[in-house]
Amino acid sequence: MTEFDRQISDSETSGEHNFPLVSVIIPAYNSEKFVAETIQSVISQTYANWECIVVNDGSTDNTAEVVKPFLQDDRIRLVHKENGGLSSARNAGMEKATGELFAFLDADDIWLPEKLEKSIAFFNQHPEAGVCGTNKQNFNSQGIIPNSAETGGVYSSDATVAIFTAELSIPASSIMIRRRVWDTIGGFDEHYRYAEDYDFLLRASAEFPICKLNDVLLNYRVGEKTSLSYLYGDKRRDLVMYTIIPKFRRLYPGKVKWYHVMQLCADIYRNRADRKTKFTEKTYWLLRSLLCNPFRLEVYYLLVRQFLPQGLIQTLKRLRG
Repeated sequence: MTEFDRQISDSETSGEHNFPLVSVIIPAYNSEKFVAETIQSVISQTYANWECIVVNDGSTDNTAEVVKPFLQDDRIRLVHKENGGLSSARNAGMEKATGELFAFLDADDIWLPEKLEKSIAFFNQHPEAGVCGTNKQNFNSQGIIPNSAETGGVYSSDATVAIFTAELSIPASSIMIRRRVWDTIGGFDEHYRYAEDYDFLLRASAEFPICKLNDVLLNYRVGEKTSLSYLYGDKRRDLVMYTIIPKFRRLYPGKVKWYHVMQLCADIYRNRADRKTKFTEKTYWLLRSLLCNPFRLEVYYLLVRQFLPQGLIQTLKRLRG
């Protein structure tokens, strides 16, 4: 048993919590609408030996005022900084953290009550692991979105290719890491305003085993105009292709092969085609996808549909039905 695992065991059996085992880091920028619910989901955890660091990333709204009532709980701290983006805010939180585990939670997402307990239990059982994430389900202002829950878990000592090609996706708000991951690879790259979680997980996977628990322990907010994925989908994909992939291949040569790069690019181009409504733009991205991976029958089907009259497509659908 490692010293860290001994600390977990001692704190759980004795009931004495002389130190926070987990540092929860919440980056918050103009989050007055959601951050109270997010903090409350931390307070409601079945595991109580934590500290929560809310990093006010230069908000221009009432985020700080919304957080202040929660500061009556001495486990919760509010840190102010100039606006620098998610990476900068998370790094600032880690600099202030005292725990042996860091858990990240965006200011518009919500943890289910057993999130910390189950993640810690995994780390206790697997001292070699560096990262633990969970499944998620999507929600919006109307509530949980039906059939949006992820399924399946994985634990791998070499998850790099799966993360690289997006076969394994771990929501940023579900990630928990050991302090030694930060000590080894550093924090989130502050040059990136988006896709910073993808970059971080890639680098972590090259050094440590990674797990995604089978449990759904995160409610992930979708459809809000403040969501970075809503605002910057195409920019995120461009950053992955033209900046993050080349950087990672320089840092870890041989970890991913050229055909993995082609597979990822094909997926990105195919997804970009979905976002286009003009015939020429949609056709352009589908053709680029096929150039990267000419063996995807689905893309050929989508391309052929581009050249068929809509009336004929509807007739074929009715005949198929």
